[in-house]
Amino acid sequence: MSTKNEILYKPKQKKVFGKERWVATMVSKKQISLETIISDVAKNTTGQPGEVSGMLRAYLGRIRTHLLEGEAVKIEGLGTFYPRLSTRFVEDSAKVSVGECIKGVMIGFRPEQKLVAVVKKSNLRKFTGKENETEE
Repeated sequence: MSTKNEILYKPKQKKVFGKERWVATMVSKKQISLETIISDVAKNTTGQPGEVSGMLRAYLGRIRTHLLEGEAVKIEGLGTFYPRLSTRFVEDSAKVSVGECIKGVMIGFRPEQKLVAVVKKSNLRKFTGKENETEE
């Protein structure tokens, strides 16, 4: 059974420079849906599920709008989401353009240092095969 702040790992064999090697790979127990988050928040607040859903969806919509306008969005306790370019180097400044240098726009994320510190303190436990898993 899983406990709080626990990260599961398992060994995985990979070929590196033609040689078989073993490495630890993380095991994710499951992906949490927005509906699960809404339900959890409603249970832990005075808000009804419909109210929580409306507020959370509006909040996410505003975050999306700000990102699409080229703005970074800081969510206290979590981190900062920001739009960023996927690029490659070119030989001269005349080639700095969409298609030549700019491959596309992506979303970056910088976690808050407090969150990073908490995750680093998580307990590591080897996967036994009894938990529900999806490989990362």
